[in-house]
Order: sequence, then C-alpha cells, then structure tokens
Amino acid sequence: MGILYFGAFMLLLYLFTGNVNFENASYYALIVGTVSIFPAVVTGFISWWLNYEMTMTNVFKNKIVFSSILIVISLTLVIIRSYYLPPYLMNYIVKVIYIGGYFLCIPTLSFVAYNGGKITWPS
Repeated sequence: MGILYFGAFMLLLYLFTGNVNFENASYYALIVGTVSIFPAVVTGFISWWLNYEMTMTNVFKNKIVFSSILIVISLTLVIIRSYYLPPYLMNYIVKVIYIGGYFLCIPTLSFVAYNGGKITWPS
C-alpha cells in the first residue's frame, strides 16, 4: 500500500512538469497500491481474529473504517483514470476529483498505518 506515496509523488511531479511519464507512473502505482490493499485487509482481519480474539478497540475500529475508506477512494480513482485515460483529457471537475482523491489517499493511508503502529508498539 505504501506505493501510493510514490504514486502521489509522481502525480505531483507530473503537475509541476507536465511530463506524462510521471503521470503514467502514478497510475500504475495507483493500480498496484489498490490491489495490495485487499490482501493487507484480509491478513489484518485474520491477525485480529487469531491474535486479538476480535476485540473491538478504537484502534481496530479506526483501521477498519479508514481501510474501507481507502478502498473506496482508490477503486474510484482507478475507475476514473481507466475511463478517462490521462488527466489532460479529463474535464475540470473530474480532474479535480481525481487529483484531489489521489492526494486524499495519503493522509488516509497514513492514519491506517499510524493505527497499525499503535497495535505493534502499544505504549
């Protein structure tokens, strides 16, 4: 899932340079990042079940909610980008949704990771 950070950086480089190769890299990173969310969530649920007996705490609630939000955002972005192809072919509203959504993935993913760290290092 961390490849989404790389993808956001590539998208930022595209916005500053206009080089479509950066945008292509961000698109491929988005696809890989989105696909990687599913096994991460499944193994997270298995670990929660086996190691924590599915005890619902705020940390687990946050991870479940924000992982779900991340799935919805990233899947939506893959669909938008796959349908419209490069952002320069998107109309203004779709481009804002796509770029804004991509950058929204970063704090969402960071919050999921932060809560994962709280599980691993609970002090």
